[in-house]
Amino acid sequence: MTATKTGIFLCSGCEIGKKINTGKILSDLGEKAEILVKKCHHALCMPEATSLIKNDINEAGLNNVIIAACSPRVNQEAFEFGKDIRTERVNLREQVTWCCKGDDEDTFMLALDYIKMAIAKLEHTKIPRPYLRENISPDVLVVGAGISGITAAIEGAKAGYNVILVEQQEKPGGMLNNLYKQIPVSHPFTSPVKPIIQDKIQELKDLKNVRLLTSTTVKSIKGEPGNFEIALNSGEEEKITAGAIVASMGWKPYDAKKLDKYGYGKYADVITNAELEEMALNGNIRKPSDGKIPRSVLFIQCAGSRDKDHLPYCSSYCCATSLKQTRYIRETSPEALIYMIYKDIRTPGFYEHFYKEVQHDELLFLTKGEIASVSEQGESLIVTAAQTLIGDTIEISADMIVLATGMTPAGTADLNLEYRQGKGLPELKYHFPDSHFICFPYETRRTGIYA
Repeated sequence: MTATKTGIFLCSGCEIGKKINTGKILSDLGEKAEILVKKCHHALCMPEATSLIKNDINEAGLNNVIIAACSPRVNQEAFEFGKDIRTERVNLREQVTWCCKGDDEDTFMLALDYIKMAIAKLEHTKIPRPYLRENISPDVLVVGAGISGITAAIEGAKAGYNVILVEQQEKPGGMLNNLYKQIPVSHPFTSPVKPIIQDKIQELKDLKNVRLLTSTTVKSIKGEPGNFEIALNSGEEEKITAGAIVASMGWKPYDAKKLDKYGYGKYADVITNAELEEMALNGNIRKPSDGKIPRSVLFIQCAGSRDKDHLPYCSSYCCATSLKQTRYIRETSPEALIYMIYKDIRTPGFYEHFYKEVQHDELLFLTKGEIASVSEQGESLIVTAAQTLIGDTIEISADMIVLATGMTPAGTADLNLEYRQGKGLPELKYHFPDSHFICFPYETRRTGIYA
């Protein structure tokens, strides 16, 4: 093991020297065999000072450097001395002298203790060396060919890796294949746009170092980072190796059959946002009960979401999706009344432009509220909403109701994964992709498996 050779460089500038006795700091550190250099400078970040530090590194053969000066968030390039030099920054400026009394024993001892801790830290650490293996696979396996998986495969291929993209369905695209239009993705963010998925699929197919396998599932994964052994099943078993794996199995809509309080499954004209999307894609937005064009449509936001009995989280896409779908209704029926009852409208960032544009629709009525009941009266559906913006309970009659159901992670019943690193591994909440491979360790940065 290389002997520890440490240099301590203390700055007296930025009022550090006015608050503490820097000379006494250096003398009180005592004499240690491993501390070869102890110096103070009035402006340690200046080129002349950093040149002196570099000279001391070369002449004394230092491999540890302690910079006792300003915050490690600043002057990072000035105090970079090469990959073989361990540098520890001690923040005397912000964390000691600027927040404590000057010429005070406690302030002095605080500064001294911080430097002693830095010395102890360097004594017990060493420069990490890369883990090298002869049989490192340069290939990447991407599981799931929705928009996330396709994007991961494209970027991996552009970076020069061979990518195997596996999709259990007959064709790639995932949920975006089911969209009539998608939420705007570019300026001015005011109108739904044609789904980008087909362009992405074509870009994927144009890359020579991507192998797309559809109607294929992952049967097992063994091995270790850099050398995973993977069994694929496409009717016939195929074994491949990969150095890293990207988990992008995607999502599916929450099961609306569990939302009987909203009349789903009870009343024919209560549908989900996914079902309305399918109607629009087929050019046929009609009431399921009688095939007529609806003259009034009511959207119920957070249908099952942000609800302790169903999905406790927000899926982040439902609000903008419902706003988008009001445009579908308007295309089909220019005179239709559209209502939206929400807990909150969440359209972060540039999607606020889209929300504002949709509000220009004079036949669109939005209110915050909690759904008290849904019932049927003749050919109409009656929605009772409490805790509205006007403070009263209101009743709205509509021809059709659309439930904005949220996202749940896609199932992994087809996976029989054998990769393990211990028992009782923690899982993230709600089992979304980075933890939905339930036998994968939580710390994916070290496992070679990424969400």
